[in-house]
Amino acid sequence: MAYASARGIRIVPEFDIPGHVTSWLVGMPQFGSVQRPYEISRTFGIWDGALDPTRDSTYKFLDAFIGEMAALFPDDYLHLGGDESNGADWKANPSIVAFMHAHNMKSTDELQTYFSTRVLALVHEHRKQMVGWDEILTPGTPKDAVIQSWRGVESLAVAARQGNRGILSAPYYLDAMKTAERMYLDDPIPDNSTLTADQQKLILGGEVCMWAEQITAQTVDSRVWPRTAALAERFWSPRQTRDVPDMYRRLEIESIRLDGLGLTHISAPESGLRQLAGSEAAASQLAVLISTLSPVPFHERYAQQKTSQLTPMGNAVDYTRPDPPLREDLRLLVDRYVNSSSPAEHVAAHQQLQTLFQSWIASGPALDALAPEHPKLNQLTLRRAQLPQLGQLGIQSLTAIESHTPPTTAWIEAQSAFLKTAADHSELTDFVILPPLQQLIDTAGKH
Repeated sequence: MAYASARGIRIVPEFDIPGHVTSWLVGMPQFGSVQRPYEISRTFGIWDGALDPTRDSTYKFLDAFIGEMAALFPDDYLHLGGDESNGADWKANPSIVAFMHAHNMKSTDELQTYFSTRVLALVHEHRKQMVGWDEILTPGTPKDAVIQSWRGVESLAVAARQGNRGILSAPYYLDAMKTAERMYLDDPIPDNSTLTADQQKLILGGEVCMWAEQITAQTVDSRVWPRTAALAERFWSPRQTRDVPDMYRRLEIESIRLDGLGLTHISAPESGLRQLAGSEAAASQLAVLISTLSPVPFHERYAQQKTSQLTPMGNAVDYTRPDPPLREDLRLLVDRYVNSSSPAEHVAAHQQLQTLFQSWIASGPALDALAPEHPKLNQLTLRRAQLPQLGQLGIQSLTAIESHTPPTTAWIEAQSAFLKTAADHSELTDFVILPPLQQLIDTAGKH
């Protein structure tokens, strides 16, 4: 914390209660709503375990705990979660149900509001300000609780209308693998907001989130940077600041600066490719394929791979980068080729595209030769086959454009269908190069 503070960084801890406490209940089952054996889970999800909000012993313990944490963490804010407590164990405990009836509570949401109100009082006693997720927001939520929204601007607006301050997290989950562009265009107060000027002042800003279920020390920087730099600018800028091409131009410069400071968002994936391919020369061939791919979002990877704490990392997908540079570079290159009024610029762009597409075509045989000795390359068998086809599509489109000979309707339909197939989530990856290729097909059809 001293290290962070010296660099202008505030550490705000989150201790998630009353749900997400399975690890607490392993050591202290007496605070659980249902008495059962608890054990640490190695899979991810939402569990029924929850603190019992009806017993004074729960609040006595939390008072001591919050006091200890308040002394340890100097920041004014203390995050106490409140999310994804499903109420199942509360409903399963007859004494808790009786408590709800005695206090005229019609739902577990009302019981959670009761819990949050009592916890907020404890936080105030220790001279902190409480932050909680959307789920603590009800008509009865105290106005001095800060609401952090993982659900979206709608719940944040509800909080502001009730008089609660708020923080937006929903669009800014880095593990969702969204592009810098998409997140950059999402503002905590959108253009169509109906909040009054006073209500808008209650929106404190946004939070960039990086959850750690599918990262390692080697891959974390590539998941966080450089996209977070773009989001820092988003939060520090008027929402009218929306020049995406200029953002990417400056983000590339900032990425190199970050690399110079010792961050590993560029170097660590390159090192990972060398481990997969077994040599620098082979890694250069693999890099051609990897440069065209980004990882699927966390939830999609979980659905395909059923990841857990025991899932091995260090796979091909782990060395793909969210929003890799080629996505924006290819878009700009194709735009220059198609729309430039300068013959010299058109010729230069044509040559660059030819070279790029030829490298895609050559990558297939090169990677096929490597695969028998490096089995992890078989995690990208389909993508290895698709990339040379995409290269051929690009070359054929360029030929049609340069010769002013429109391709047949059947060819255009077949290539567009192939691009649609290539756009599917597959092998835990997504191609980032498809829209510019569709633009070349469309342009070829007009010549």
